[in-house]
Formats: sequence, C-alpha cells, structure tokens
Amino acid sequence: MNRLRSLTVIIICILFSISNANAQARKYPLFEHFTQASCGPCAAQNPSFSAVYNQNESDVHHIAYHTSWPGTDPMYSANPAESNAITSYYGVSGVPSIFIDGDAIPAGPVGVNQQMIDDEIALTSPIIVYVNETTDGTTRNVSVKITTVGTVPSGSYRIKAAAVEKLITYGSAPGSNGEKEFPNVFRLFLNGSSGEVITLPAEGSSATYDFSYTLDAGWNAEEIYSLVWIQDYSTKDILNSGASNDPRVRMTADGYNFVEGSAETLSSLNAESDNTSDFTTNAEFILSSTLPADWSASFVIDGSTYTETTTLAYTESDLKDITINVTPGSTPELGIVTLKIYNPDATASVPSILKYYVISGITDLVVDNNAPYGNGNPYGYYSFETFIPEGLELAGNTTFASTTDDIMSKGFEADALNKVKFIYYNVGWSFPSITAEEVPSLESYLDGGGRLFIAGQDIGWEIMDPLSFYLDPATESFYTNYLHAGYISDAATSVTQLTAVTTDTYFGSAGVTSFKKPYGPTYFYPDQIETIDEFGFPILYYNDLDTKVAGIRAEKDDYKIVYLGVGVEMFMDEDVRAEFIKLTHDYFREGYTGIEFENAVQALLGNAYPNPANSITTIAIQNMNTPMQIIVTDLSGRKVMMQDVSAGASTVQLNTSNLGSGLYFYYLTDGNTKTSTQKLEIIK
Repeated sequence: MNRLRSLTVIIICILFSISNANAQARKYPLFEHFTQASCGPCAAQNPSFSAVYNQNESDVHHIAYHTSWPGTDPMYSANPAESNAITSYYGVSGVPSIFIDGDAIPAGPVGVNQQMIDDEIALTSPIIVYVNETTDGTTRNVSVKITTVGTVPSGSYRIKAAAVEKLITYGSAPGSNGEKEFPNVFRLFLNGSSGEVITLPAEGSSATYDFSYTLDAGWNAEEIYSLVWIQDYSTKDILNSGASNDPRVRMTADGYNFVEGSAETLSSLNAESDNTSDFTTNAEFILSSTLPADWSASFVIDGSTYTETTTLAYTESDLKDITINVTPGSTPELGIVTLKIYNPDATASVPSILKYYVISGITDLVVDNNAPYGNGNPYGYYSFETFIPEGLELAGNTTFASTTDDIMSKGFEADALNKVKFIYYNVGWSFPSITAEEVPSLESYLDGGGRLFIAGQDIGWEIMDPLSFYLDPATESFYTNYLHAGYISDAATSVTQLTAVTTDTYFGSAGVTSFKKPYGPTYFYPDQIETIDEFGFPILYYNDLDTKVAGIRAEKDDYKIVYLGVGVEMFMDEDVRAEFIKLTHDYFREGYTGIEFENAVQALLGNAYPNPANSITTIAIQNMNTPMQIIVTDLSGRKVMMQDVSAGASTVQLNTSNLGSGLYFYYLTDGNTKTSTQKLEIIK
C-alpha cells in the first residue's frame, strides 16, 4: 500500500496563557488488546471487556491485534508481519492479553472494570492528539495535529498510526472459539509497526503530520477509521491518543446528572456543548429515554425545543448551551434520558453521550452489580434482573425501580436517593461486589435508617478470604461492622438445600429449596457464614444444619440487614425465592414510618438488672402505651422465652432459672413493631 507523509510545523496562538506550565488536556486511555479467533479463554474473557468498553467508547480508545496462535484467524492472516511485530514489541506470549497506555493488566480483559476506566479518564495529558480523515476514492488521507499544552516528560517519543475496523461480523465463527463479532480490529500501521521518532512541539505550539493509505477490498470502508498515539518507545508509556471518529462536539454537564424529582414538576439538566475541532462541523442530536407513558422529555438548544432529533452546524470553537428537560408523571420510576451527538460526516462515528437520571416516587431500589461474572461472562449475560422484582410484586410493592450499582453511586453522590429507604443488592456471582469507593455511601445510607438486602455467592470470600484478589480494609470493616457477618469458608461442602430457620420470627416460614447451578456444576461456591455479635441472627441453613449458616439478618437502632451467602438466582424453587423476598420486604417495613418513629420505639426498652443474671432479672420499660410481648432468644435466634407486658408497665421481671449459662438477647414486640435487641448474660 502507498503511504505519503509530510510534516508541517505550525506555531499557533493558544487561547490560554502560554506561561501556564501546569495546563493539561483530556486524556484518552488506549487499550491494546491481543486476542485470537481460536482462543477459548479469549471467547470467555472478551465479552467482559466489551461490556465495559461499550459503556465508555466516547472516552477511551481500543485496538485489537490478532495473533498467530493458537489456531486459525483470518484477521491475523490479513497482515501477519505487522501483527507479529507488535506482538513481539510487547512480549506477548499468551492470549488474551491487554495493555492500558502501555502497561499490562495482569488479570487480562476481565480485569478491566468501570472503576479502572473512571480512574484513567480522570488523568490528564500535556498534549492533544487531533485526527481528521477524508476519503478520495479508495484513498484515505489522515491529518494529525499534535498540540502541546503542558510540560512533556522527557522520553524517546514516537508517533504511531493505524487503520482500524470498528466492527467485523462473521456469519459463522472464523475460528474454533465460537466468536463471530470482533471490535476495533487492527488492519494496518500507517507508518510502520515501530512508528516514527517525533520531537513534540514546544509548549504553546502545534505540529501537523499527514498520512495516507489505501482501503483494502476486504475491509468494510464504512467501519474503517484511523487511530494515532504518542508513545515512549523505551518505557512503552503512552502520552495520549486520538482517533478520526472521536466526537468532535462534546457535551459537559453543569453539575450532577442525577436528580430527585417529583410528579408534574420540571427537572432540568444544563450542559455545554463545544466544537473541539478547528473547523466547522455538523452535529446530529438524538434523544432517547426509558420513561413511563405519563413522563415527558425534551432538550433545548439555540432557543429551540426538540423531542427526538436534529442536526446543527458548529463553527470553529463554537459553544452552545443545552438543557435537558424531564417532567415526571404520577408513575414512580427511575427515568433515564440519553442525549447523543454524532458526527454524521465521519465513518464509524462514536457519539458524545450525556445521560440524565430522574428518580420520582421510588422507595425501594433493586440494584444489580454491573460487573463481570466469575466465569468471565459480562454483566447482562444472564437474565437474573427479574428475580427480586418478582418477590416485591408478590408483596404488593408498586414503588420500586431497578438499576445498577454504578448508577446508584451517582445517585448517592448527587444526594438524590433521600426517599429510597430499601435497597436490594443483587450481586450474584460477580466481581467485585462491594467496592471501597461504595462503602462510605452505603454506611451513610444505613446510618440514616436504611435497609439493605445483599445476596451472592463469594461475597464473603471476595471481601474476607486471604486468597482473594479484592482485599481492602474498607470493605472488610463494612462486612464485619455493618453486615455483622463472619466468613467461615468458600464452597460449603456437600450442600444440597437451603432451609429456613423455622424458629426465626420473620423468616421461619420461608420454606426449603434445592439449588440451581446457573454457572454450571464447576462454579458452585456457596459461602458458609456466621453471626458474630448480638445484632445478627441466622435465618437460612444449608441442609438444615445449624452449623452451616447460609443467610443472616442483623439489626441495630438505625438499620436492618439481610445477607445471603448465595445468590437469589441459585434458588431452584421460584415460589420459595419470591416468598423469601416478600418476607424480606415485610421485615424491612415492620414498624417503619420514619426515623422519628423508630427512635420512639427503640426508647421503650431499657437495661436489665442484674446483668449477668442467675435466676431473676428486671428490665426497665419506658412510656409503653400499648400491650407488648418481651421475647428472649438464644444465639441462633431461637425463641426461648416469651412474656406478656401490660400497657403502662415500667418494669418486667423475668424468671431465668430455666435458662442455661450463656448469652441471650431480648426485645419488645407488638407483633408488627419491635425494638432493637439487648444483650442478657446468664451465669449459673
């Protein structure tokens, strides 16, 4: 293929002070991905990476090199020499392998998660890489403009450029691993696999590099774009990257994009859009939403209101204000409105995306963990999202919504979840479950009177096992001090059933179910857990053995917890699963009418004296205006004593002579409302 290169250096006037040595530009992280169409592990891991990448494609770059091994791969065969050269440069000896800005990710594609993306996007670069591509028949002409806006670290830099095919789809798998879709496939280096030595322009200056290449007849021209990056050839560190299909017009929200709305009241998100290129360009706006029929959404730009789509011209460095408007109806929902801007003149265009979340009338939030599964499948691969809602519907709940943990985090950050008091966190078998970044928000939510249901195999292993890859003091503290749980072992041995602890006040009627193994018989890792203090009670056993606890509940003055060492998707009996969620719903709501009421209830029960006791102890009661019952339980949650207490009583005396030595707990209840538990020790 013919290649023409010319270099023109242009000194330009930068719009900000040249003396500002700390100026930095947007950083586009570059993922370089080594894969193969006949590689079994690639087929297992690539979907996980693709799921994360697809959510962030306007903010990151990705190129996939196909290797010569382990089998047949036509994408490798199309350019074996340059594929071999880049594989050798990175020292890749196995696939799949993946690098971010020149650094290897040890876990491979499954190691890429949203937090990693967020951390990389937050970084900046001292250079801007702008790529423009035009077509002349079968020739693509590429113009690359490098602008230095900050202090460039010393290094042996080279400019590298490649032609990439955004998506290749085969009717039947071209290799032996079953994959048919291959994103961002490397096709050709525009200036050789080693790139070319570059002297970056001085701060406040720009340099332009021109390339050309010929479109191959075997490529889909509409999917071809050019990708360019600046790399320290010695250290492999990548300074920044750019692509011809990058969004030219970008949107930036003014403040949080998550708001607590209310029925028939307008909620608005203001944003700014700017043309990042240095010439006039078109921008195609497309508005979409997932809203109930009685909600409405629109966007306003240049004084005009649109409900679906429009195309506008942006002059060089043009700025336009945008407002997204959402009016909730009476239907409770977490509504999502998405505004995208495409470049209609570019091939394989990647849009700039702005999402607006409006929550109205929602009390219960079902949260799915947006993370890959332990077997490498991406979030969304399994259809588990309906399992918890089925139980809430059985309970008659009409004010719940479903979302993912990353969106929940946005809501917490924006202080928009104040009316959500009940969270059902569906982890399944995904990693990581709770992250250190999520812990402060969850703790604050619980301290404010929240209720949390969380279920999934390997949550305990992930957070507490010394062999876990995810150990962190913050999550360990949350597991111990908020879930009030202890982790015993991974993959509880010889378990075939989940059985309710029949003596438990709230979950004793949950029933029995055998196990479903949705991840296959190999990946069956139910966590054996335990209660560790007076706030926790077992509610599910494995095989009806009180030595093998599968689920616990815990409660303090401020919050309630239900935690299962298995996922809800592992309940074989769908009716038992739905009933268990209903019981959780009812347990969470028992006596719940707000924090003020909760505090009044908790103030009813005083301390026992003497404590430790032998045969008699007296418990103080305050301001109890209705008859109640005092319940005493042992460590397993089994009721060992019940005694009626008359309205207006100031004390209740318990005869403990029939209780053996040990630790017990007591609380007051009227059948619907209960106080927090208190500790009672018996010594004989």
